[in-house]
Amino acid sequence: MIRRRGVTLLEVLIAIFVMAIGMLALLVLFPLGALSMAQALKDNRCQQAVANAQTVATVLDLRNDVNVTTKSTTPGGTFAALNSVAGYDGPGYPVYVDPFGSLTVGGFLGGTAPVPRVNPQSITTLAAALPWFTLTDDTEFDANGQTVFSGPQANGTVKRNSKFSWAYLVRRPRWSDPSAAEVAVVVYGSRPLRTAAKEDLYSAVAYTTDPTAAAFGNTSLTLDLTSNPKAPNLRVGSWLMDVSSEYDTPNNKFFAEASLHGPAHSYFYRVVSVSENAGLANAVRVELQTPLRAGTRAPPSAFMLQFAVLDDVVEVFDKGSGRKP
Repeated sequence: MIRRRGVTLLEVLIAIFVMAIGMLALLVLFPLGALSMAQALKDNRCQQAVANAQTVATVLDLRNDVNVTTKSTTPGGTFAALNSVAGYDGPGYPVYVDPFGSLTVGGFLGGTAPVPRVNPQSITTLAAALPWFTLTDDTEFDANGQTVFSGPQANGTVKRNSKFSWAYLVRRPRWSDPSAAEVAVVVYGSRPLRTAAKEDLYSAVAYTTDPTAAAFGNTSLTLDLTSNPKAPNLRVGSWLMDVSSEYDTPNNKFFAEASLHGPAHSYFYRVVSVSENAGLANAVRVELQTPLRAGTRAPPSAFMLQFAVLDDVVEVFDKGSGRKP
């Protein structure tokens, strides 16, 4: 009979220790997997939302909607009608088709930016906007699997969890040509639909003051907090919209100074990093995913950009221009 040496307590403890290290490594994967799954679900819902939004834009004929076409040439306020500017054949004003914001606060994006906000002519109430501008798949069901209605089933409407909604940015490359319009779909996540939109305007530090602040072709941007001391609600993945006005070519003046025509740039940028210590007083440094784009006109030596910080925007899909309705 062969005598075998048993396992000592020390060896058992070492084995448990090694196994514990392996288990901890596996446990780390669970929260990472959960985060990846949440991101995948959000991306999937955004793709569904933009697919629905494209269909809605075609059904409502947004490119030719009278509210859109009117504001693309005559936005109102202090902004001049483009057909009153002799010889001008550039892009029209960008129009933000957002019934929730239009029917709640109206006016212009961020309050004063040269981007008018409208609702489609056929949608005049918030209730009417829900089936057209929210993801229709988010229908609520009760414990028995029956559809939940907001009122008596005969007269009520289906209740939906309107977590994902959207708006459109529509702009004609040539204001006088209605056959083509650039369209971007702006997808919101958990946006409040019955209160004022969360939007703040900030000016960028002129690139003559700081060469990396707002130079076209750069990805760095410095936002000036002097006129708006409220810190922007920015984080990785947030979106900024360039709403800078073009200036009047005959006089080389800024639009704000000349009060003539000046269609906004209307470019979207995703934020990849934010630094509150920008090296300048009352400023925030932002790193963008894509370089800053110039407008249709060459800027003067002290050109200054203006940006709108749009809260609750989770994705922007630039669909480009098209000649279909």
